[in-house]
Amino acid sequence: MRLRNTPEHVWVFSGICAAMIACSPVKESEISGSILSSHVIPIDRCGPGQRDDAVVASAAGIDVEALKQVRDIRALSNDDICTVPKSVLARAIFRTHTPKPDSPGEWAEFRAMEQQGDDGTVDPNGLIRGLQSRQNLLRLLRTGQIRPMDAGISSKVWKPLGPGNIGGRIRAVAISPNDPKKIWIGSVSGGIWASADAGQSWKSINDFMASVAVSTIIIDPVNPKVMYAGTGEGFFHRGFVRGLGVFKSLDEGKTWQPLAATDPKTDKGWYYVNRLAMHPKNTKIILAATRGGVFRSSDGGKKWTKVSKYRTLDLDFDPNDPNTVIAGTIQGHTLLSRDSGVTWKLMKIWSVKDRGRVEVAFAPSAKGVVYASVDEKLGTILRSTDGGATWQQLSIPKHLSRQGWYANAIWVDPVNEKHLIVGGLDLYRSVDGGLTFSKISKWHLAPQSAHADHHIIVAPSTYVPGTNPVVYFANDGGLYRAANVETVKESAGWE
Repeated sequence: MRLRNTPEHVWVFSGICAAMIACSPVKESEISGSILSSHVIPIDRCGPGQRDDAVVASAAGIDVEALKQVRDIRALSNDDICTVPKSVLARAIFRTHTPKPDSPGEWAEFRAMEQQGDDGTVDPNGLIRGLQSRQNLLRLLRTGQIRPMDAGISSKVWKPLGPGNIGGRIRAVAISPNDPKKIWIGSVSGGIWASADAGQSWKSINDFMASVAVSTIIIDPVNPKVMYAGTGEGFFHRGFVRGLGVFKSLDEGKTWQPLAATDPKTDKGWYYVNRLAMHPKNTKIILAATRGGVFRSSDGGKKWTKVSKYRTLDLDFDPNDPNTVIAGTIQGHTLLSRDSGVTWKLMKIWSVKDRGRVEVAFAPSAKGVVYASVDEKLGTILRSTDGGATWQQLSIPKHLSRQGWYANAIWVDPVNEKHLIVGGLDLYRSVDGGLTFSKISKWHLAPQSAHADHHIIVAPSTYVPGTNPVVYFANDGGLYRAANVETVKESAGWE
């Protein structure tokens, strides 16, 4: 399920902006040169049945060693390389030989310096002042003191030409525990959007928040009217956006207010809130994984205490034992707490230092079982059976390509601990507890398949294997849905 066009509007999400563009509806078949037309008649450049490495490499114009790199790094099979559009193949080869830098944080730091003022900071009140100016202009419009000029854009004469039903980067998904049709998503620069019909249509909740870079959303399971949203995208890429801490809603996401104690003026770590987690029983206890460490609140966000200095990108409460919490660091290790996040211990799950980002997911149906997706060897899967005290390597599906620092997601079936899905560049499914994986998406086939670069995987509370196996996937192309996550394939079953 991608963000859908309505008959009156196209909803546009991107890494630069999020906007609603009024226009006339246009059929997908009318979109000239769109991505939809590039997969209608695949061309076999290698010849029927020819899938030997030497033949495929020759057809692609590269040597066999380069072919192996393209397969590993861009998650393409020999069959894919023989049949993908020429432009897709050229881009894959180029990105293999010209990868993203090994230290993407350096570029992020440079960008931050570019945006700083003379005092070395980015004024967090700049947007607020801009909003105040906007409100003043609207007041002048209502009172007739100023008149808008017509830009001449009319839906009668303008039609959209693309890129069609493709959204932008989504890092946050939250589904109401009482109504699976109610979904909220966080766009990295478009604010919070909501759907009341399981994603068939969307409405911008507040794209004029003090920060529209939303990376995480959680809902109070006891009182679903209470919601929290963490802002700022600190994953070290050139599109990174600073946030303004944590926002709270008391009316089911209709309005949002910043939590004063999370103002970045109190701690710069609040510029980038990567993940929020809530104690499943005592919902006043909230944890925040930030660039500056782990913060803890025991009063619903009024006061916060820094409980760990380690930069973290993920954290999860054990659903079977809420005293246990595991956080994933950026350096290949985990943090373990046995007292609901009050104290933490660094768990060195690797014998060597400085491995990459760690994402974790508990198995609700199996006490003490937790899986980890680690940015090591292009994507490695680990498992713990004692609540994170010790870890064992299971497999190396290479699902993260070379960008696990940016896109890394893992989901465990709430009913079957052997069924899990991991995502990076593409998505992979395991039905044997992480020992083996099969690929279930192809990024170059989007939107017929799921888009590339997966950030979070979420199932509604009504998820039931075989009966209602619906799962949602947030990635750089928006929000996708597998109506049956048990049977979805690379090019079938995606919405």
